[in-house]
Amino acid sequence: MTGAGELSAIFEQFGGRCPVCGAALGEAVPIDRATGRFDSPPCFLLEIGPSDGAAGHAWRASVVGANFPPARSTIPRFVESEVEYVYVLCGDGHIFPQSAPAFHRRGAERDVRRRVDRWNMVAAVGALASGKTYLLIRMLNQELSNTQNNFPRHNGGRVERHQLNPLEQIPLDLRSAEYNRTVSEQRPMQPTSAEETRPAFLLTTRVPEAVDAIRTLIRRTVLDGDRRADRWGRGFRQPLVVRTTSSKRVTWTGIADLPGELFSSDPGSASERAMLRAFDALIWVIDPAVAAGALDKMARDPINDDADYASVLDGSLRPGTTAVEDTRQVRADRQRDQFEIGRSLTLIDNDYIAAHGRPLEMLIAVTKCDLIRAGLRKGGLDTLGRPGLVRRGVAAYLASITRRWRAGDLVPDEHTHNLLTYLYPGAAVQLDVVERRVNQVADGLLEHYSQEEAFWGLVHDGQRDIVEIPGGGDMALPGRRIEVLSIGEHQDQSTEPGSAERMLIRDLIMSAIGCGVAYGLGHDAALFNLMQQETQRIRFFLCSPLGTVPVGRAEGKPGYAQVYRLEPMNADDTFPYMGDQSAALTQLLLASLRKARA
Repeated sequence: MTGAGELSAIFEQFGGRCPVCGAALGEAVPIDRATGRFDSPPCFLLEIGPSDGAAGHAWRASVVGANFPPARSTIPRFVESEVEYVYVLCGDGHIFPQSAPAFHRRGAERDVRRRVDRWNMVAAVGALASGKTYLLIRMLNQELSNTQNNFPRHNGGRVERHQLNPLEQIPLDLRSAEYNRTVSEQRPMQPTSAEETRPAFLLTTRVPEAVDAIRTLIRRTVLDGDRRADRWGRGFRQPLVVRTTSSKRVTWTGIADLPGELFSSDPGSASERAMLRAFDALIWVIDPAVAAGALDKMARDPINDDADYASVLDGSLRPGTTAVEDTRQVRADRQRDQFEIGRSLTLIDNDYIAAHGRPLEMLIAVTKCDLIRAGLRKGGLDTLGRPGLVRRGVAAYLASITRRWRAGDLVPDEHTHNLLTYLYPGAAVQLDVVERRVNQVADGLLEHYSQEEAFWGLVHDGQRDIVEIPGGGDMALPGRRIEVLSIGEHQDQSTEPGSAERMLIRDLIMSAIGCGVAYGLGHDAALFNLMQQETQRIRFFLCSPLGTVPVGRAEGKPGYAQVYRLEPMNADDTFPYMGDQSAALTQLLLASLRKARA
């Protein structure tokens, strides 16, 4: 049984409300005086013991904050002294580890409760099959520290990860297994299922009888208990979890990997989309493969002799999709959803963003950039989309950052400060001079990163780079070049005190080019309006989770069920393992964990 003391202890650890769905988590649920029942489902304590083979795990489930008799397993028999893990479940079933007592010496002074100092909620939004899961799995497996630096600074700002408890680990394991199948068997990742990411499903994989018991407790103790019991654990999805420590503070980061269907125009999804309004960061995943008008003229011709453009599109859209649906219709439908997300993000009181009293991190990830790289063998980045659109996007981002710096809303690192000081040397400078300098730098960046090697160095390899900026007289950037630090140097910067609030040079250059690419893909109107909003901090990331152009292949006799494979376009290439470093994905992870680094 648990009472007020246990509720108070949970409140001290986690706060009062679930950061995912807002249900009770350590907060007392009001009691209806007429019936003596809870107004809404309370939180539960779930204790899990060792597995007994086919019989599964021993368990006990208790209502927190009330003296209702707990439910417990009989086969295997629950033994309190054998408890291995203790979890707190919010009023809608989201899973939070409280302790792992079996792995600590009894009587030790160490507090084994999973204290949380900061919550950090992130969601990935994007159209169907935009590659969100591939991107998130690769991003979450990036290294936070610069492993090439044998003499790191020990300033207390290093971000260290915690080992996740088994129930926390399940969502990540499910997706990791799918990714590993792509690497080892060349099987495409299956669509993210709504049900397999719900808390009830995840709990059922370990302790199915406990889920039934908790629902029985809800029927007995909560108003409208039958309806609430049926819905328990089937609300907002359990996020992927990263628990970190930095400067002796523990941050719980939940990253919601949401299915693409959630972002269609289906009004039934509106309430779930509205949950995102309380989040700290959004990752908007933009898929270039669906932008027929922009991508085709850039990337169609460079595809090699062994892979026709149709198989490349099939690999990037999801293998097998174009065998049952018209390719043009598939791309048009998904591009429409992408445009709708972008349009919604710019509207006041939209489904995704609310006024928080603090800036929202808007992280825009252009994924599948291996297709953009392939196109660079034919022409520069400015061949993407309508003429001049990419250049306008690069300049627009530089102008927005300059404007924010002038207003005192941005803290630059040394390299960024040098560039911004050139773009805007002082209040006396004429606006037309600032504009000419912004365009000059945009032209230099665009010319440099239209070279395949330089583009791939920014996106993937992460080496230090020098960008020459032509010009003379009052249009001469000091040194006439921009130094872009390597991804290792960027990681070192990111552990320095205050780095979470700074604009670092690699992020700035990545964002400027990324904004140009996103403009070229047709999102210019939405992005221009987003950059005018003071409530959002916008950064762009050019990502390639698979590291090479994939193609879709069908196996089996015509007329029979087909099995689809996802394989590299070039036979000499391989798909990367989850932990292989990618510069943009590392930057995206560090940006997603900004709150954990603060």
